[in-house]
Amino acid sequence: MKRMKSERRQRFLLRYTLMFGTVMAAVAAICVLCGVGMVRGLDGPAQHYNAIAYLGEYIRAGLSGEGWKMVDFGLGQGLDVLTTLSYYCFTEPLAWLSALVPVEGAEMFFSVLLFFRFYLAGVFAAMLAKRHGAEGWGAAAGGAMYAFGCYALLGGMKHFNFGVGMLLLPMLLLAVERVFRKGKWGAYVAVTAVQLISSFYFAFMNTVICILYIPFIDFFTISNHTHFHYVIGIFCSVERDDADNIFKFESWRF
Repeated sequence: MKRMKSERRQRFLLRYTLMFGTVMAAVAAICVLCGVGMVRGLDGPAQHYNAIAYLGEYIRAGLSGEGWKMVDFGLGQGLDVLTTLSYYCFTEPLAWLSALVPVEGAEMFFSVLLFFRFYLAGVFAAMLAKRHGAEGWGAAAGGAMYAFGCYALLGGMKHFNFGVGMLLLPMLLLAVERVFRKGKWGAYVAVTAVQLISSFYFAFMNTVICILYIPFIDFFTISNHTHFHYVIGIFCSVERDDADNIFKFESWRF
């Protein structure tokens, strides 16, 4: 039984990867023909690329014994590092992989991470589609459509950190499904914590979408403990030094 499930997962991932790779190749070809790179727009080179390159240097400096700067006047507004860069995914786990890449390779890492987030977002979106009855190529196609929808192509490729919210949304919805269908809330707490650690900005928007999604599961099976578990996830995320900013009204202004 376990072997059959494993084979089905492998076939599913293979189908999705083939579809994702095909679309990604087409998108990359269009970018090359148009002379457009991944680091583009006003915010790309001025903000997002600099933030990911800075993060890699920051982590390497701390691990090498040079210490962790809490305030750096080299940053645009001269504020503390965590508050200034928290919007730019400074605390997002996948972005920490930049520590493995030297500054010279930051642009390549920037591009790879951009598409890797799209890939993972599509995987979880396809899993959500499967949860609602889609199978085989249909679920794979749904995942690929989510990975390369207008939000990704127009927003995600222009604003690097948009991919974080795009990745965490289907993860959150899948976790909510587990609460309602199986009564298991561990994933729900974990995803809530990770999204607040990664980006309070997208955590806010994903929470609104999640609330709107819940009635589509089954309005009459809502658990009284769901919101309590969400609060647990919030408190699991407050280990950041500047976590108090999450609860300040000013931090939630757009």
